[in-house]
Order: sequence, then C-alpha cells, then structure tokens
Amino acid sequence: MTDAIAEPPPEGAHPWRTPLWMVGLAVFLVLGGYLLIEYVADQLASILIFSLASLAAFHICFKLLRNHTDEKTLKIVDYLYLILAMFGVVGIIDVQSTIARERYEAVVSRYLPELQKVKPCKLPSGKECDFAKSILSIIPTPERAYFSMSQKLMMMLKGWQDHKLTDEDASKFIGVYEQMTAELEKSAVPYMRPGRSGEDKFIWFYILAVSLALRITKVTVEWREWHVPKAEKPKPTSTAEALAL
Repeated sequence: MTDAIAEPPPEGAHPWRTPLWMVGLAVFLVLGGYLLIEYVADQLASILIFSLASLAAFHICFKLLRNHTDEKTLKIVDYLYLILAMFGVVGIIDVQSTIARERYEAVVSRYLPELQKVKPCKLPSGKECDFAKSILSIIPTPERAYFSMSQKLMMMLKGWQDHKLTDEDASKFIGVYEQMTAELEKSAVPYMRPGRSGEDKFIWFYILAVSLALRITKVTVEWREWHVPKAEKPKPTSTAEALAL
C-alpha cells in the first residue's frame, strides 16, 4: 500500500518572495491613492476604478508568483489584509469628528441669538462689550483652539464681573454662555479632532480598497490553485497492514 506524496516545491521557490511583493505592491497602491486624491476631483469614481485596478494588480502578481506561494504564504497574506483593514477602520475617527463639528455648530446656532440679545453693549465703547463681541465672533468656529480662546476671554470677563470692575452688568451674558459651553463640552468638544485635509480623510477608503482587493485575490488563488500544494502527511499504518506487508 502506497501513501500519497505531494510534489516537492519547484526549485528556487522562496517562501518570503510573495509576501514581500504583496507588501511592496500594497504600499505602491496606497501611494497611488494619495496622488489620485490630489489630482482627481471625483473621488467616488476614483475609488471604484482604483479598487478594480488593485484587484487586477494583485491577481497578476499572484499568478506570476504562484510557484513561490504556499499555504504559509497565504496565511501571511491574511495577516497583511487584516492589518490594512484595521488601518482603514481608523477613518471612523474622521467621521466621528465631522459629526461632533456638526453638533457643535447646531448647539452654538441655538444659543447665539440669545447671547446677542443679552450681550453687555449698552456702552458700545466699554471693555465688556469688546470682550463679548470677540467671544461671539470666535465661538461659532468648530475648532478646539477657538473654543479654548473664547473660554479664556470669558474667564477674564468673569474676573472683572466678580471684582466689580465692569462698567456694565454681564451676568446674563455669562450665564447663557456657560449653559452653552456646558452642553458643548458634554456632546461635541471632546470628540473634535484637529482639522484634516481632504487627503487625510479619503486615504482610509483607498487603504480599505487595497485590503479588500488582496482578500478577494486570495480566494482566487485558492480556487485556481495558484500556489504550491500543501504536503500531505503520511497516513499512519495500522498493525494489521504492517503484518500483511
């Protein structure tokens, strides 16, 4: 009784050649994504075409390297796909920040009319009026730096009010402002990130496209058997078979 023996891998096969090519190709494609973001206006069409191009590139690369691809290589490819996918998921941070900015603007727009109404500007030349106008011009911008600046101006205004150094009562203005900032600090400000360029926002989708193209290609490799077959372990010989031999 003979056992099935797998064909030995082709001479010159290198187990790390395919993973290294995959990493290099993935980096090249992501860099290409940066260029597309900069020079192509229609990002939806660009990402769709980029996904198809990535899929074709990985298929061609795997087919050419099929004699250097084994089961271990396919596992490494799985890890590469999962790492790329994890980087793509980081793009959720940008989505959360965008939602926080929209929430910030909604809260400010709700309080702004009342703040305009109670601002201490009966004396237009008074320092309270100047500070109130500065705060009202800064606070609508959904950026942490501007929010922090308006907070510092308000602290100075409150200090003058507490030490009775103001020429006009600003308590109503301060009260409405504090209600607004309490709501902003609870629902918006902690989730805002520094402003990102369009490049930073879209690159995550290109990374996801590369990872999906790589994973789909792996399915094709397994289906079309573009890899060195796994060596089969010899089947254990039973005692009866051994005696019969």
